[in-house]
Amino acid sequence: MRMLLNKVDESVAQPAAASRGFSTELLEAVRCPNDGGQFVIVDEHVGDLVSDAGIRCCTCGAASEIRGGILRLLPLQRPLSSLTSKEQDARDRGANRYDAHFSEWSNAVERDAMFGDSSLFRDKVVLDLACGTGRMTVPILGTARAIVAADFFEQSLRVLADKAGAGPKTRLGLVWCDVTQLRLATAFFDAVICAQLLEHIPLEGQRRILLEQVAAGLKSAGCLLLTAYYYNLAKRFLRRPREGIHESGVFFHRFSYAEIVEEMPHSLLISQMKALQIDPRLLPQQSRLRGWLARLLEPIACARVLAHLVLVRAQKQTAA
Repeated sequence: MRMLLNKVDESVAQPAAASRGFSTELLEAVRCPNDGGQFVIVDEHVGDLVSDAGIRCCTCGAASEIRGGILRLLPLQRPLSSLTSKEQDARDRGANRYDAHFSEWSNAVERDAMFGDSSLFRDKVVLDLACGTGRMTVPILGTARAIVAADFFEQSLRVLADKAGAGPKTRLGLVWCDVTQLRLATAFFDAVICAQLLEHIPLEGQRRILLEQVAAGLKSAGCLLLTAYYYNLAKRFLRRPREGIHESGVFFHRFSYAEIVEEMPHSLLISQMKALQIDPRLLPQQSRLRGWLARLLEPIACARVLAHLVLVRAQKQTAA
């Protein structure tokens, strides 16, 4: 706990994000991690967009704040594990360089798969879990009606706030939290984006809890769009490990189709599952033709042999 409190205290010295402010409408989307109670803003005479204000839980009285347009829930959650805390340190230090980890072509492949059906987001309320610096958030600003973007890397949220600025009319709520402990309002969201998050959650139990919360937070017929590392046929043939630790200290797990099906809640019906994005390590790092070559090979290569990711689309089943 002391380590977490020190991390919270250190963030006080950080500059405030250049945010449009946290949308008070979206405060209803998340619940107190202690008891699921609803949060209210303590300060009076605040407008629709809040830059700095205190909040408290109506049920247990737990208090936190919105600072620089970011809702700070992490101090109210259970302390992070040592592995997760190390990941947080590494990613916070590299937040300003995070976008460079994704090439133009790899982003294009993943985004095309995610956003091919624009009707899923148009004028809808969307949750972007583990949003990072906004790879998936920024493209739908101005399309979605409102977006809650959650991540436990506070510096990444600041970068996202700078990108969003005072721009498109989409309501935006940035939430600093451990998404595996995030409690959501029932049937609040039309769509949930979960891009390359699941593989970094070490425990199957944590992944199941997260997906159950997603299911609870989705409206009837709402959609989950998920990408995760894929344990492709080439890696199986070469006996590559299913999981490990990246050089940056970040845990990863590679999923088979069967694992995804097994971990998906019964209330979420999978309508699409496909392999995509050729593993970038198969292509020359420095070649100027890398992006072009990847785009050329993507539709004709055997994706289940060479793919880096698996895409899952699941829909909340309508209650009988």
